[in-house]
Amino acid sequence: MNMEEKLIAAIESLPMLPTVLVKLFSTSPEQDDYFESIVGLAEADPGLSLKIIRSSNSAASAPVKKIDSLPTAVLRLGAKRTVSLITSLMMAKVFNPKDPNEMDIWIHSLQVAAGARLIAALSKDASLDPEAAYLAGQFHDIGRLVLHAIDDQHFSVINERDFPNNDQLLQAEIDIYDGMTHVELGFRVCEHWKLPDLIAGTVRDYRTAFDHNTPRTVEAKYIAAVVLADQISQQLFADDSYMQMGREQLTEFFEGASLTAYRAMLGLNAAQLVDLIEEISTDASRIASAAGITYG
Repeated sequence: MNMEEKLIAAIESLPMLPTVLVKLFSTSPEQDDYFESIVGLAEADPGLSLKIIRSSNSAASAPVKKIDSLPTAVLRLGAKRTVSLITSLMMAKVFNPKDPNEMDIWIHSLQVAAGARLIAALSKDASLDPEAAYLAGQFHDIGRLVLHAIDDQHFSVINERDFPNNDQLLQAEIDIYDGMTHVELGFRVCEHWKLPDLIAGTVRDYRTAFDHNTPRTVEAKYIAAVVLADQISQQLFADDSYMQMGREQLTEFFEGASLTAYRAMLGLNAAQLVDLIEEISTDASRIASAAGITYG
């Protein structure tokens, strides 16, 4: 069995997507009973309910009075944001990150999810749903988790922060994994789990380079949010702490030519992205804590 066959077999051997997620993804926010449906699904898992209640009592939510019931917690967080939280909690159960590489992928995914949500909201683009952007960010690197699970030795060598651009990273994966990349693998995982088209499409295309001619489709806007959030996460993971870089240096980084088309897609400037860094880190830390993942 060659490497590609091993990777495909790994996808087929993945556990089924938790039932609660299958039901969540098939529940439309347009339904009259959407709120009640989310509460009902969460109530079926007492441990999950407790984590949602705890999250609603966090400093970020800042309730005036302590929340001690699930309906009130969902009302406080919002039904859509509760769905995002449940997704992160359930996916942590599926992959159960333990070693440093897995932890890094998870923290990165949470940062990108939190960042994509904030960036989508900041853009004030009516065609973007911040919680859908969160889900796209959560799953954007799902292929890397599968690569790690099947071949952790090669995975530890291929670290995307060691490559100056996407093309070199993907070529290194192609050379080692018999033509397969984490992007293609992630897309196949999305198909295997029958995830919504928006998530699958973003996973498949988020490594595609944008320029000033890139059509401003809805999918392209979600990809732009994920790419910009990915770059913020890279700064949070950088050896030289982003806090030591200084605002001017960070602004220069996000003004770089490689990110111009993505910022233009959402009508954002570099300074606005720099302003989000601390909030993204805080949001990701809160979600990681709820999922039992060590942050930082």
